[in-house]
Amino acid sequence: MFQQYFQGKRVLITGVGRGIGRSIAKRLASYGAHVTGLSKTEELLNTLKLECPEIETIAIDLEDWDATRNALLSLDPFDFLVNNAAIFIPGLIMSVNVGACINVAQVVAEGMEKSDIAGSIVNISSLGSTSPFPAASLYCLSKAALDMLTKLMAVELGPKKIRVNSINQVGVDTDMYKQFYQTCSNNAGLDADEYLSQLDARIPVRNFLMEMDHIVNAVLFMLSPSSPHIHGEMLFVDGGIRHT
Repeated sequence: MFQQYFQGKRVLITGVGRGIGRSIAKRLASYGAHVTGLSKTEELLNTLKLECPEIETIAIDLEDWDATRNALLSLDPFDFLVNNAAIFIPGLIMSVNVGACINVAQVVAEGMEKSDIAGSIVNISSLGSTSPFPAASLYCLSKAALDMLTKLMAVELGPKKIRVNSINQVGVDTDMYKQFYQTCSNNAGLDADEYLSQLDARIPVRNFLMEMDHIVNAVLFMLSPSSPHIHGEMLFVDGGIRHT
């Protein structure tokens, strides 16, 4: 249902080396979008290029604001942006999970405005932005800050015909989430399987780790013209766990 919206459109995605960002990039490329993906790890970008040669990849450290800005300014304007890059490394969390989103969005939004593009930006947040997870305080704090950034961007960019929203998901089977739940389970004195079993028992849909396609579909919906009046919102793809 989304293919018609993205055919020939230009999309920038951060953190395409693995996980959610990689899956979004591959799906959009299959729909005929012109995808540019950013990642710090060149080896991961090389494997992505082998899988999807049509995806343009750029190896860049998002912590380096100047290098990131210069790289993006050399590109044509984008129709869509997915701020996906995130880490779970103390000392770097705020810089990447929040700061890099600000920097990338500023450049992309300026390009959209100058080219009179009615664009859409989706920030990949987390259930942790509103639900505290012990042992993951900085990560949760970074996602709460990202949600506020989404609201601020929506107020500022809405008059410029640019929509901004967040996706706040539960767990997905990715390397970073495995690290996240291992840390949380250690803090709770449980092994990772026991910890996830407790979350499975708590969530109404009885499956805390959702399939990758579910988060990709949510992102595409929020990017697309199917959601024209959804703006400045946090879309919780959380299986109802916030209500338990």
